[in-house]
Amino acid sequence: MDGGHSNSTLTMVEFGDEIMNIIEKYEGQDRVIVPLLEVLDMLVESGALLLMEDEYDFAPMVRFVRRQTLKCKDTRLFCGLCGLGGKIKNAILIELLRLLVHQFPKVRRTTADSMYLMLSGSVEEPTPESEQVGQILVNSDW
Repeated sequence: MDGGHSNSTLTMVEFGDEIMNIIEKYEGQDRVIVPLLEVLDMLVESGALLLMEDEYDFAPMVRFVRRQTLKCKDTRLFCGLCGLGGKIKNAILIELLRLLVHQFPKVRRTTADSMYLMLSGSVEEPTPESEQVGQILVNSDW
């Protein structure tokens, strides 16, 4: 992970670039990509990736996560990236809504569960609308 850096520390943007370099080099190799997705999930959950929201272009990373989500049907990380906000959040929400009408019930259930957890964790003061969305996600027979 040298990348031409003379010192041993990376900025958050350089760290994001290094992750993308790993993705480009090893995409399709599950023994590398699956652990990388787990690390990305931990970084999103901890809020570390969100710290670089204003400095880093997450679009390529989101496209990668989307491709992997479609292959493995695990939407947790995809939901976690909704915390980025802006256009990326809207694009992710559209993809999640598409997964709610997926042909396989397991994908629909997993997506609904992930979206409910995302909604529960992101709403400090529940509104009637957020409660209604939560009820739909929980009570629908996906």
